[in-house]
Amino acid sequence: MHKQWAEAEQRYAGVVEQYPETIAAPEAVYWRGVSHYKATNDHTVLGEVTAELARKYARSEWALKASVWAH
Repeated sequence: MHKQWAEAEQRYAGVVEQYPETIAAPEAVYWRGVSHYKATNDHTVLGEVTAELARKYARSEWALKASVWAH
Protein backbone atom coordinates (compact mmCIF):
# COMPACT_ATOMS: atom_id res chain seq x y z
CA MET A 1 0.00 0.00 0.00
CA HIS A 2 2.89 2.37 0.77
CA LYS A 3 4.92 1.16 -2.21
CA GLN A 4 8.04 0.49 -0.15
CA TRP A 5 9.08 -2.22 -2.58
CA ALA A 6 12.77 -2.42 -1.66
CA GLU A 7 11.97 -2.88 2.02
CA ALA A 8 9.32 -5.48 1.20
CA GLU A 9 11.77 -7.37 -1.00
CA GLN A 10 14.29 -7.48 1.86
CA ARG A 11 11.71 -8.73 4.34
CA TYR A 12 10.51 -11.49 2.03
CA ALA A 13 14.12 -12.46 1.34
CA GLY A 14 14.64 -12.76 5.08
CA VAL A 15 11.73 -15.17 5.37
CA VAL A 16 13.11 -17.28 2.51
CA GLU A 17 16.58 -17.35 4.08
CA GLN A 18 15.51 -18.02 7.66
CA TYR A 19 12.59 -20.38 7.06
CA PRO A 20 13.19 -22.17 3.74
CA GLU A 21 11.40 -25.36 4.78
CA THR A 22 8.19 -23.74 6.02
CA ILE A 23 4.87 -23.33 4.26
CA ALA A 24 5.51 -19.56 4.16
CA ALA A 25 8.68 -19.84 2.07
CA PRO A 26 7.11 -20.30 -1.39
CA GLU A 27 4.80 -17.35 -0.83
CA ALA A 28 7.75 -15.25 0.30
CA VAL A 29 9.68 -16.20 -2.87
CA TYR A 30 6.69 -15.12 -4.96
CA TRP A 31 6.21 -11.77 -3.20
CA ARG A 32 9.96 -11.10 -3.08
CA GLY A 33 9.93 -11.32 -6.87
CA VAL A 34 6.84 -9.15 -7.21
CA SER A 35 8.42 -6.56 -4.92
CA HIS A 36 11.60 -6.53 -6.99
CA TYR A 37 9.59 -6.16 -10.19
CA LYS A 38 7.54 -3.29 -8.75
CA ALA A 39 10.69 -1.50 -7.59
CA THR A 40 12.61 -1.87 -10.85
CA ASN A 41 10.14 -2.71 -13.64
CA ASP A 42 12.60 -5.50 -14.53
CA HIS A 43 10.31 -8.23 -15.78
CA THR A 44 13.13 -10.78 -16.10
CA VAL A 45 12.98 -11.40 -12.35
CA LEU A 46 9.53 -12.93 -12.77
CA GLY A 47 10.91 -15.73 -14.94
CA GLU A 48 13.61 -16.31 -12.33
CA VAL A 49 10.94 -16.54 -9.62
CA THR A 50 9.07 -19.09 -11.70
CA ALA A 51 12.20 -21.20 -12.08
CA GLU A 52 13.08 -20.97 -8.38
CA LEU A 53 9.59 -21.97 -7.31
CA ALA A 54 9.54 -24.86 -9.78
CA ARG A 55 12.92 -26.04 -8.52
CA LYS A 56 12.39 -25.66 -4.77
CA TYR A 57 8.63 -25.67 -4.23
CA ALA A 58 7.13 -27.35 -7.28
CA ARG A 59 4.07 -28.63 -5.43
CA SER A 60 3.12 -25.27 -3.93
CA GLU A 61 0.22 -23.15 -5.07
CA TRP A 62 2.73 -20.30 -5.48
CA ALA A 63 4.61 -22.26 -8.15
CA LEU A 64 1.33 -22.62 -10.01
CA LYS A 65 0.51 -18.91 -9.65
CA ALA A 66 3.97 -17.94 -10.94
CA SER A 67 3.83 -20.37 -13.87
CA VAL A 68 2.16 -17.71 -16.02
CA TRP A 69 5.48 -15.83 -15.95
CA ALA A 70 7.44 -18.71 -17.49
CA HIS A 71 9.18 -17.86 -20.75
